[in-house]
Amino acid sequence: METKEIRLTNLNQLISTYGSQRKLSDLIDIDSSYLSQIKNKKNPKNIGEKLARKIESTLSLAHGWMDQLHGENEQNNIQLAIQANSLSSNTLQHASMTADEVELIACYKALGKDKKKLLLETARVFKGDAFHKGE
Repeated sequence: METKEIRLTNLNQLISTYGSQRKLSDLIDIDSSYLSQIKNKKNPKNIGEKLARKIESTLSLAHGWMDQLHGENEQNNIQLAIQANSLSSNTLQHASMTADEVELIACYKALGKDKKKLLLETARVFKGDAFHKGE
């Protein structure tokens, strides 16, 4: 499958997750008619590099997320990213989490199994360093 097809598949998944094309277009600040042109089966526009990265950064998805195929479990990860992205400062205070911590969790959830394992191992190394240095 080519990158343009993968990006279109992921766009459709995001539209489904957010409930409508209009809601997604409002969130990523793209005209809904432009998304319609991308989805047009007869003469579709491609999702370019710039738009793919904008979607990822706006929705707190990992860099390159739009370029990778995702399984059905990924739908749950997107939902968590949506929730993390929409938490208010009040909610963050109650959860005792900073915005960075919430973003880190959302990014972790968007990763594949191998990358999650690598990130966790790296975090444990840093945690050990911080512990031994008294930070």
